[in-house]
Amino acid sequence: MNVSKRLLLLSAFAGGTFFLNAVEAVETPKNPSPEEVNQLFGFPLFSKENLWSESDRDVAERLRLNMESETSFESGYRIYPNASAKVLGVRPFSIFLQGVEGRASRLSLIFANKGDISVYATQNDERRALTSENHEMIVSPQMLQAYEAAIRKDGDLLKQALTALFGSPIPITVGMVANMEERGERWDWRGSSFILFSPRNEYVALRILSTKLFSDPDAERNSFEKSKELIPKRVVHRSNGDVVIRDIPMVDQGAKGYCVPATYERVLRYYGLTADMNVLAMAGETQVGGGTSMGKIADAAFELVREAGGRITSGIGSVRINDISPYIDKGEPVLWALDSSDELNERLGARMTSREGVSDTNAAKAWCEKVLPSIRASARTLPRNGAHVCLIIGYNHLTRELAISDSWGPEFSERWLTEEEAQAVNLGDGTVIGW
Repeated sequence: MNVSKRLLLLSAFAGGTFFLNAVEAVETPKNPSPEEVNQLFGFPLFSKENLWSESDRDVAERLRLNMESETSFESGYRIYPNASAKVLGVRPFSIFLQGVEGRASRLSLIFANKGDISVYATQNDERRALTSENHEMIVSPQMLQAYEAAIRKDGDLLKQALTALFGSPIPITVGMVANMEERGERWDWRGSSFILFSPRNEYVALRILSTKLFSDPDAERNSFEKSKELIPKRVVHRSNGDVVIRDIPMVDQGAKGYCVPATYERVLRYYGLTADMNVLAMAGETQVGGGTSMGKIADAAFELVREAGGRITSGIGSVRINDISPYIDKGEPVLWALDSSDELNERLGARMTSREGVSDTNAAKAWCEKVLPSIRASARTLPRNGAHVCLIIGYNHLTRELAISDSWGPEFSERWLTEEEAQAVNLGDGTVIGW
């Protein structure tokens, strides 16, 4: 008989917040009903036994998740809950639902993790940040100790709660490529697998997905093959001369300095592959709060692509439209390293409203003749002080502009800069995933 010393019953999910009520423990069944699972999780995860036959929109609405992206083949819903939120008695920092072809596909909950280390800042840490030159948080030894302890604690609490709910877990190891190996525990219940990972000093993640999908060794390769048939249709030609790739999933990296892993996640999901920016951050040996080894994270992503049957083109140094357009024409977004800055982003944001009115060839010619000359002339004044990674997703031969997409939320999914601006901030390290 498996009885926990004290279980935290969680109830009343509303507005993205989970409200906690502690009660004395009772014996927990090893084959609980959907209602009992919901009660102990603290939110209405299951409306019926088979979550994976439900509409992703219905599940997202039930869990109060915000739509992050929607493409013709998949959708993403995410919230960054507030500090009072609890799942199985533990604070989640991110809850993400992926839908594929209109059905719920997987749910990922991230708990204590190194990307959110700033929440463990002390008052002294915050005062030092306010008085620093760039108001940046400096990671103190106290912050390091606090987040490492939180990872250990969260992992232990979640394992205890899941074991009390479902019984003893099965040890599991997945992702045995390029620093992406995860060792954890797995619980199977009525067609769903609950998988808990807690890599040392990295993150605590609970992933919930269909047992059938998780057990399919060919799922990734089959999904990649299916996506190849759709990619040529994702290139859109507009009447103003824009050529743009649509259907690229958005990932909002939130407060994390995870532009590199978030951007790689977007591209991998675009090709139908399973990806998580937290795992990719681990592969890239991302420092606490951000800062990634691009080479190592690329190696990990490339290995996943090659296993699925894809290929990699790296070392693209030019951002001239004539060099970039062949990739866009094939539906292949370019992972681009650049020097990002507040000035650059303010420029791009300020002109987007006006550019939305460039709807045909005549408007594009007027835009090119009246607006862009001064922008081109001032491109060399852009500062080069903040390495960043985004996607190049389009071009316009007439206006000599490139479209980029950043992992900062839907409003940053498409912005345009001139060829001169792109050259001024180019770090000369572009990559394309294809087949």
